[in-house]
Amino acid sequence: MMIIEEEQQAAAAAQFKVEESVVDRPTEMESMAAVTDAVEERRILLEERRMELEERKWRDEMELRERERELEERKWKAEMELRVRELDLKKATAEREQSAKESMASRLKLWGDGLRNTISSMPTEPVETVSWFIALEKLFDQLGSQLN
Repeated sequence: MMIIEEEQQAAAAAQFKVEESVVDRPTEMESMAAVTDAVEERRILLEERRMELEERKWRDEMELRERERELEERKWKAEMELRVRELDLKKATAEREQSAKESMASRLKLWGDGLRNTISSMPTEPVETVSWFIALEKLFDQLGSQLN
């Protein structure tokens, strides 16, 4: 930017000199025109260089944005893979738990626990023993139908 400003100042100074002096001779006019042309060419070159730098800066920014987008995309894909793995693991765990609950051993344990908690101690009185067996049969029937 400083080069452009210097060139603009030089052009303005050259133009000021041309306007200020009264040029009577054609050689002075030609030399002034040559200086003005040289300054103009230099200004054009500087402007082209500035535009090239801006274009390069724009390209670099676009490349950076593209890299950032690719990085975000990779992060997203990795996160999705992780979530899929977690879901698969949860599904496998749930299936194992379900098959364990449905196994015969698990159902028998559940049934045994239920009997242990519902059957009262066998009475010592012979009269109560008959009603205890009747109640026990009904309990077996109820729990047996649930076990099957």
